[in-house]
Order: sequence, then structure tokens, then C-alpha cells
Amino acid sequence: MLGYSNQITSMNAACIHASIVVEVANGPPTMEATTILRKRNVFQVLSYLPFLVG
Repeated sequence: MLGYSNQITSMNAACIHASIVVEVANGPPTMEATTILRKRNVFQVLSYLPFLVG
């Protein structure tokens, strides 16, 4: 899934069928979306982590 800033929101977080969400660009999911994704056990990689490892 390719998105831009605040593309993952509380309105669409339940529709995401990914087990991992990697945020590497403009903006992370909203706080409400993050809560929904965590309840659904979706693993989230924050934007700074991919850059730390390579």
C-alpha cells in the first residue's frame, strides 16, 4: 500500500489487510488508526527504523 501523509485514518484502518505497515515517508497513520491497527495485531515500522538499519 502506498500512501501519503495521514492516508491511514480511523475511517480506513479496519480495511487494511496487511500484517505489516512500514511508514517511510511523509506522515504516520493517525493516532486513532494506530490504535485500530494495534488492536488488529498489525505490526507497524516507524519511519526512522528503516533508515537506522540501512
